Amino acid sequence: MLARFGRLQELEVTPPAAEKLRQLKDLVLTRRRFVDERADLGKLASELESKAALRQVSLQLRSLGTRVVALDAAILAAIDADEGLSRRAEVLRSIPGIGATTAATLVAEMPELGSLDRRAAAALLGTAPWACDSGKHQGRRRVRGGRAVPRRAMYMAAMVAIRFNPALEAFYWRLRERGKEHKVALVAVMRKLVVLANVLLQQDRLWTPEPRRRPP
Repeated sequence: MLARFGRLQELEVTPPAAEKLRQLKDLVLTRRRFVDERADLGKLASELESKAALRQVSLQLRSLGTRVVALDAAILAAIDADEGLSRRAEVLRSIPGIGATTAATLVAEMPELGSLDRRAAAALLGTAPWACDSGKHQGRRRVRGGRAVPRRAMYMAAMVAIRFNPALEAFYWRLRERGKEHKVALVAVMRKLVVLANVLLQQDRLWTPEPRRRPP
């Protein structure tokens, strides 16, 4: 029945991830959990008054910090050990705003990048606007779905990009001047980043700044 359903729906078979990609994904996931735990403990520490409790939390925070550093090294080694993964990470890191951690997250969690169209890339990240219409009513467009882990990483990348990527900084402020809220404009920047990443991976080339236009 499942096979017949697949044929009727014309579903595409997704090949299993390569072993090295699965290992990288596990490392990225573990790092994410440790970082989240560190953030939770930091919040807890700000609420504690007991010195004994604070001492225990501080010890755990130091331990988690050491583990995150070790995981960063393991992630870098896992990427460097595979030529394909290494090249994808290199292309992604060339984009202003995308650092080593975000690049590793995209390599591990969005291996489809480079084989998608613009809308599919944005939808996979959860940044494609969807219409909320019903009959004659036209609602506001909203973003939904997508993969949570890379979206969180790209949120931080967008925050960096609007400071250090002149084209995206200008794009962000054009949206703000048109009355868009900060988060709405930031999601639009995230969408541009993932579309750009998809194109560069398709073309297997590094990002290069656009030449400045001379005034007439």
